[in-house]
Amino acid sequence: MISFADTFIPLVGFAISAFLAFKFTFKGLFVGVALVWLSFFARYELLTYLDETYETGILAAVTLGFTGWVLGFIWCLPFTVIRLIINSKKGARINNDT
Repeated sequence: MISFADTFIPLVGFAISAFLAFKFTFKGLFVGVALVWLSFFARYELLTYLDETYETGILAAVTLGFTGWVLGFIWCLPFTVIRLIINSKKGARINNDT
């Protein structure tokens, strides 16, 4: 159960945040970054609940701060940029047709 929580919760956070960043562009980017941070926060909370010997310490706090916000932004940004490129191509195609 511990290894399941350790890998599954961040993977779900990454998958849903990528979908949101692609689907809703800028709002999805910010919600996706927050979702990545929340998934890592939930991971640490669940690990401390399931394993009595697991101590988060300062490394977990630094990892949570860096991984949650910075890595979440780095992860969601390409999906937002891809969506912006697709939208600009559709806009150019529509303008050329008229």
